[in-house]
Amino acid sequence: MSSNTVPAVLHSEWIKARSTVGSLVTLPLALVISLGLALAGGLSTRNAIDSGSAMLASDFNPINSGFNALLYANLAFVVFAVLVFSSEYTTGMIRASLAAVPTRGLFYLAKLLVVAAVALIVGGAAVIASFLITQAALGPHGASLSDPGAMRAVLGGVAYVVLINVFSAAVAALLRSTALALGILMPLFFVVGPALGTISGTRPVAQFLPDQAGMRAMRVTAESGDLTAGQGILVLLLWTLAAAAAGYWLIRRRDA
Repeated sequence: MSSNTVPAVLHSEWIKARSTVGSLVTLPLALVISLGLALAGGLSTRNAIDSGSAMLASDFNPINSGFNALLYANLAFVVFAVLVFSSEYTTGMIRASLAAVPTRGLFYLAKLLVVAAVALIVGGAAVIASFLITQAALGPHGASLSDPGAMRAVLGGVAYVVLINVFSAAVAALLRSTALALGILMPLFFVVGPALGTISGTRPVAQFLPDQAGMRAMRVTAESGDLTAGQGILVLLLWTLAAAAAGYWLIRRRDA
């Protein structure tokens, strides 16, 4: 079979992705983090509710709380997505890969599809499991998938994981450096975005950042002026398409 057929390239990239140190470490770590924090967070919140703690947020919603663990697990998912591209440049394997698959657009698309597939499978499992574990830990205060908005929020969480990982992989393709890609994405997703999102003056703008917009898809409540769930996932999709298009343009024009 020619190495330039879509199935052959996808198979090759799948083998590379699942055999890298990044996937062997980060993906199991993402599952452990999401499930462990889901249980701990649910039990802690239940205790706060039962004891009437003033520390409990006034706008607490069991469905919204079902995805808190995922935000931390996403650290590991982002690292995996970045390594899928950047590790080839770091090790110099990119030259061999492009020699084997000279159609750069096909090579690039195959990598993005593999990242999306892994995020859908592993990330989807993490989203569903962490939601269910959180609700079980909340006990009588929890929600079920049959509650209004719950299934939509779960599906939004899966879409968020898939899109944020494809976005991260595309950024890594643009920058061709693990340190540089993570040095931009980690502060953006876990420091800058959350910080700006909590400040009233910057919140209206911060909600259009990729991570902040995507997280709207997992919420069933929103404040006045916030993006809706559909609008949030659309903004993240546009960020992802823009990053993917830029990566495609550059990988076709730059030397390996």
